[in-house]
Amino acid sequence: MRTLVPMVVACACLASFAERVVAQVARPEAAERLVGRFDFEQDGSHLEPVPMHWVRRVDTPVRPLPGFPAWNESGFDGSVAFRGDSSVVLPTRGGSSALRLSGGVLAVMPGADYVVSAFVRTRGLTHARARLTVRLLDEALAPLPGAQVSSPPLQSPDQWREVRVELTGDRPGAAWIQIDLELLQPEQYMQTPPAERALRLEDFSGAAWFDEVEVRQLPRVTLATNSPVNFILAPQTPTLTARVLDLTGERLTGRMLVRDLDGRIVDAHDFDASSRGAGVSWTPKVPRFGWYDATLRIESAGERVAETHLAFVFAPARPAPMDSTRARFGIIAGHATDAQLAPLRTLIERIGAGRVQLPLWSDAAGPEAFERRLRAMESVVGALLDRGLRVTLTLDGAMADGQGEELTALELAEAAPLRLSDWLDPALVRFGQRIHRWQAGAAGDTAPSDQDDLPAKIGALEHVLSRLSPEPMVGLPWPGQRALDRAVAQDASLTVSVPSAAPPSSIADYFALWREAGATDAVALLERAPGSVSTPRSRVTDLAKRAVFASVDGAMPIAIADPWRWAGATPSPAPEAAAWRTLAERLAGRTVVGTLPTPAGATALILSGASGGSVSAGVPTGAIVAWRDWADPEDAVLRGYLGAESLTVCDLFGNERTVRANEAGAHEIALGAMPIFIEGVDEQIAAFRGRFRVSPAFIESVAARHDLELVIPNPWPTPISGRVRVVAPSHWDVAPRVQRFSAQPGAEVRLPVVATLGVGEEAGAHRLVVEIDLLADGEHPLFTIDAPVEVGLADVTMTATARKTGSGDDADIVITVLVTNTSDRRVTMTAFSTAPGFPRQQAPISGLEPGASTVRQFVLRAGAAALQGRSVRVGLQDVDGPLRLNKTLEIR
Repeated sequence: MRTLVPMVVACACLASFAERVVAQVARPEAAERLVGRFDFEQDGSHLEPVPMHWVRRVDTPVRPLPGFPAWNESGFDGSVAFRGDSSVVLPTRGGSSALRLSGGVLAVMPGADYVVSAFVRTRGLTHARARLTVRLLDEALAPLPGAQVSSPPLQSPDQWREVRVELTGDRPGAAWIQIDLELLQPEQYMQTPPAERALRLEDFSGAAWFDEVEVRQLPRVTLATNSPVNFILAPQTPTLTARVLDLTGERLTGRMLVRDLDGRIVDAHDFDASSRGAGVSWTPKVPRFGWYDATLRIESAGERVAETHLAFVFAPARPAPMDSTRARFGIIAGHATDAQLAPLRTLIERIGAGRVQLPLWSDAAGPEAFERRLRAMESVVGALLDRGLRVTLTLDGAMADGQGEELTALELAEAAPLRLSDWLDPALVRFGQRIHRWQAGAAGDTAPSDQDDLPAKIGALEHVLSRLSPEPMVGLPWPGQRALDRAVAQDASLTVSVPSAAPPSSIADYFALWREAGATDAVALLERAPGSVSTPRSRVTDLAKRAVFASVDGAMPIAIADPWRWAGATPSPAPEAAAWRTLAERLAGRTVVGTLPTPAGATALILSGASGGSVSAGVPTGAIVAWRDWADPEDAVLRGYLGAESLTVCDLFGNERTVRANEAGAHEIALGAMPIFIEGVDEQIAAFRGRFRVSPAFIESVAARHDLELVIPNPWPTPISGRVRVVAPSHWDVAPRVQRFSAQPGAEVRLPVVATLGVGEEAGAHRLVVEIDLLADGEHPLFTIDAPVEVGLADVTMTATARKTGSGDDADIVITVLVTNTSDRRVTMTAFSTAPGFPRQQAPISGLEPGASTVRQFVLRAGAAALQGRSVRVGLQDVDGPLRLNKTLEIR
């Protein structure tokens, strides 16, 4: 028994130990959500100046590390902490400093992803920056190539800021995670080190603190749509599929969200995400065509542990015929890997562009890599050419000249043409017979335009290309701010960048300058505003206005660059991609031929030609593109007869609605900040409305007869006739009010009228409205049109305001009148104010000098209560004549 009992106890202990070992094998420490945490608290048991498992990175003879001097002693700091009592500080007295987590401390779980976070703050830094770097090590503690990620270099003066770095752990041979906490001078964190003779600025004082470094295992999450390029065409509806793979075994919940262009949630779906990789599909209720941002969010016990985003476009499946007019709208791909070429082709086809620039080179170098690139491009380029697109291949980057120098294609053509032929011949053999445009440099690159003797270099490159490509055209990128060299403009096909800061209405001016310089083959690259300073809606709105103003003459092609972002070989289209599809469809084959009268602060342009170059018998091909600039929404309404019973209004994402004429035959269409297309418009009726006017459009505010003319155009190719009747302003004495007219094709007729204004006529903008009974290409219903007329004084402007002073029933009303002399002589007038129940007040203005302004005030004592909701009239009166300027102020 004495022998048996110890044996039983020993067996029980071994069983217990084995059970614990089995449990550890089933759930290793590396499989936990929180893999490692370093709070840098000092408990007195660790006596080193740096935390356990961390080492200083310094320059030593054994391990050289230039730029990291030993005098920058990183370590514990008990005076500063994000949480708790201490942190680690990385000081500088010149040079950089860093702390590194030793290898072999944090193990990698095969197939797992990680996020490493830390809180950082800085003080006293001007040039240096703090950075968090994470890498994977193999079993021998050697770094794995390409398995290192760093946060952006940052400063956070005297406040804590969280930084996060995500790391993919499924790299072959990955065994350990290593972390660097860094304070780096510019020479260490700049991607391109400064030249040897350049002035190297650095800090000689200051520090960075790090605290609460945590390593967490992330679930691996993917989100996809039912389109491989995330551009879904009706009648298909968008479907999202989420996949979650987590190795911790925790209970996870998932949520899919879909947001619209303005960030509003349009639908959401919650699901159990603990299914270990099984896909969860969901069809969101997307209310209309447009661009959407989908989010997949994964939580564990209420804490977010993973999140991914995916943008997609839902668009109508209207046919997009590829004719010559589509060549006005292009897509420029600045970069694409071999794997991205095939989806890029599909995306370009769905956008509906008529021309495209593709990069010939890939990131990989060498003949074998180039041969793989050409094989990947062959089917893509062939398919685009077969669809009728105009394809340009860009020769970006540098190539070896055989003498140890790296030269661009433009430089190599002149310095070593045979060497360039060795590079280009495989591509020319495949594409030279069908592609004629070869661009030396990526769009937006300014370096090619800086070259000396450009015409000679262009000629040399053209000579190399012409060996295997008949009649090649050499392309060049060109900055829009730089004047075009006439010789270059005539020799090369140019991709000229229009800066995003240029107002949309200035696009036509750019085109005119380039044509004057002789640019006969050019594409305008419409640079997009960066996302950091604009919203998706404002970027789409700005792009649409640029495309519209580029259609004023319709002569020059326009393009946008990279309207997508890549996640591996899967593109997420940008909002501009969806809008570009609609713009190409609605503007191809059309030009802007006139302006339609609109309320102040709105724009409406008349488009001539068939949408996309297509014409259907009996269907009006005219259109209007319109938007609100700064007018109040309630005022920005397009009203009037536009030649058809019903019109189709289309937004920039292809959503259509029908607007029918009211009983009077007029349409009412509210305008928003984003341009809309109004289809089915009678082009001649729109031009008739746009060119009708009153001459002169300015009337002196004087109680006298004014001779005016009604200018009636004939935009039809046949004679027109009809009757015109002046219906407003009804209080004006107009003679004659009714007249008949006739006009030959393309001519104008001027009908004289006399208008007499009363002494109480209001100053400012008025609309002279006429009723038209028209016989043109057929009978039209009776309709009204109007034209602006300004009533005022030629020599003086007046601005008047009313405000309350005081409170309660005793509050006063103060009328302020600002008068400016816009003439070249002195002006003497009298300012006045009349209010119901109050005596008339006057104030003289004597000898006001040219260009000068003066202010007069009238106080209505205790007038707030008596005048609430009523009107006060203010104005100016010429002391020596009948000139008078009136304005009514509403008291609110």
